Amino acid sequence: MIGVVVLHAAMAYIRVPLPHLPWLVSEPAPTIGFDLLCWWLLGVSMPIFFALGGFSAEAILVKRGLRGFIADRAARLGVPFVAALALVAIPTLLVWAYGWYVSGRCSAEGFLSIDIFLNVNFSDPELSENSFGPAHLWFLEYLLIFLAVFAVVRRKRPARPCETPGALLAVGAPLLFALPTTLVLVAAHRFQRLDAVMNMHNSFVPDFWRLAHHGLFFLFGVQLYHHWHQRAQLAARWPLWAAGSLIAFAARGMFLRHDLVAPLHGLSLWGSGLSAALFGWLSLFAALGLALDRFDRPRPAVKHWADSGYWIYLVHFPIVGLIQADLFGVTFLPTTLKFAIVVVGTLILGDVSHAVLVRPTVLGLWLGGHRRRHTPAPHSVAEPARRSRRFGREAAAKS
Repeated sequence: MIGVVVLHAAMAYIRVPLPHLPWLVSEPAPTIGFDLLCWWLLGVSMPIFFALGGFSAEAILVKRGLRGFIADRAARLGVPFVAALALVAIPTLLVWAYGWYVSGRCSAEGFLSIDIFLNVNFSDPELSENSFGPAHLWFLEYLLIFLAVFAVVRRKRPARPCETPGALLAVGAPLLFALPTTLVLVAAHRFQRLDAVMNMHNSFVPDFWRLAHHGLFFLFGVQLYHHWHQRAQLAARWPLWAAGSLIAFAARGMFLRHDLVAPLHGLSLWGSGLSAALFGWLSLFAALGLALDRFDRPRPAVKHWADSGYWIYLVHFPIVGLIQADLFGVTFLPTTLKFAIVVVGTLILGDVSHAVLVRPTVLGLWLGGHRRRHTPAPHSVAEPARRSRRFGREAAAKS
């Protein structure tokens, strides 16, 4: 959740605009640092989100059955998605139109042309083509599509775990999974001049290549549930995968910096696709391992933000945009300070609104923000890895 807020806060200050993503204001920073931050967060957030979506889908289906799965996902994801479209997407469009007006991308007539039916009449065709869509809620839209297909498939075919148990979490698994992902990214680029990671076109019509790319991580999450007993491998190997992800991101950044200016071709295109695929899978494995190894026991700060995370994700977008638009043209503030104000201001407003409007109400139970206290398990999820490392140190000391 915090990563998504940071990503959207940084979008106003990137130097190389993303195609099909007309941000409400643009104040390029003196350096390319915000571009690198956005590229990194885009490559990291989607694999983690959809892999965890697949993991939780399989877990709920196994524990509650098909009917319980449909009821749970409809209540926790479907209804909030529809409600957020009505309560958040409309203010988002108004805030974006306001930002385009103050930044000079649309006239006062264009801004005032938005009617109660959300019809827009911008002279800039890029604004008109990207003004009507789910905005940041596209994550939920795509996840709901995956869940619907998943329910249909599971109704006809029972769960079938990976036939090679050790392969899913092997040290070289990210390299293997990167191969089909590279094919999807390269094919998407050839059809759309932009790969599925960087394609942020705002439309209610799902993009096939984005579905194919994100679906690979969703399927991995489904299989991961059946191999959770081997999670000690993740906790033990995450530093290796993290180091690999940094190398892959360095290569990805070099290709992407040229690709956003002039589309790549030939070997450069394949290099960009392979580096993006490797970065996504290595980051996913590293993030899971890091969480298991370092965040394997309750932490008050983590629990606090986890409780409010879903709510902040749903409502943060117009808040980010409004603060960015209000800070536009304030020349005496450096870009870094503006970025910090956007991030901190959004998190504070989101957290306070959660404490007042959500936590003490039925919304808290509905969104999962107010969870019942429970006694933690006697062994943490990373305990097998910790016991293994401790046994190795004790054996070395004795010898």
